[in-house]
Amino acid sequence: MASITAKDIEKNICRDLTDKFLAALDKGEIPWEKPWVCSESGYIGSSGKPYGVLNSILCAMNGHDAGEFVTYNELKARGGSFIPKADGSKQEPTIIVYRGKSAYRRKDADGNYIPLKDENGKPMYKNGKPLYEMGSRWVLSTAKVWRIGTQVNCKTKYLQKYEKKEHNKIDHAEKIIIDYVAREGVKIIHAIQNRAYYQPSTDTVNVPPMDTFSTVEGYYDTTFHELAHSTGAENRLKRDIKNVFGDHKYSKEELVAEITATMIMHDNGWNTPRTDRNADAYIQSWGKALKSDPMLIEKAMSAADKAVKRIYGKE
Repeated sequence: MASITAKDIEKNICRDLTDKFLAALDKGEIPWEKPWVCSESGYIGSSGKPYGVLNSILCAMNGHDAGEFVTYNELKARGGSFIPKADGSKQEPTIIVYRGKSAYRRKDADGNYIPLKDENGKPMYKNGKPLYEMGSRWVLSTAKVWRIGTQVNCKTKYLQKYEKKEHNKIDHAEKIIIDYVAREGVKIIHAIQNRAYYQPSTDTVNVPPMDTFSTVEGYYDTTFHELAHSTGAENRLKRDIKNVFGDHKYSKEELVAEITATMIMHDNGWNTPRTDRNADAYIQSWGKALKSDPMLIEKAMSAADKAVKRIYGKE
């Protein structure tokens, strides 16, 4: 009797998942359930808006957990104060980058400043000095910020609390993630935001912290989904993953990521009825694309198989 090889098992998993995904299209509508429970917070600035990927990374690189950050002026406005470091030295700020508008004097074709004129067409003056037409343009600026609670004492205004969940890490899942990130140079952060994503321009994956997830399996399922996107980078498997939101390429890439995560979860026995249900719901959301291109699921399965091997380091 012929023995069953690892490749045979792999083919069986792929075939079973393909049948499973196609069957999901014929089920009644399945709502997708967000696996994490934190609200929109994370690295928050003085304006109350969450920092983008770049500034979140800058804060994380400076050793800060998610929280609310203030400028010096905002700190004083809230009546706060600096927390001395253990050695008595000053707290070092984090330098963030933002886009702001800067005013400038407009010039004519000859390079001369354009005078501001009244309704009669006469140049205008203020305190004996001529006034000029002004314009504004977007420029990159920097600001110094400090984290509330660890660097400065003052009231938070925007940070929303969430009930932390206690989970035990899955050692083998952690090893797969740590090995992949170290091998490929992908950056992974855990900002407390209401979304998980992969940012191709910075090669960064963000997944909310484990203690914001309802189940530990939901955390790893989400993490492997976002890591799957990173396998498509130009220096890896070279899938078309940039600027494809909303089109056919986007639906394929999302299917690749979801199938990759599902394959890894099934392969290691980490899947649960809850993660399987969410996978079905996710596949259903791309039902229109799947029905318009019968080969899409097969193409996505093939790409997902390569993504799994990349994450496992088995290319």
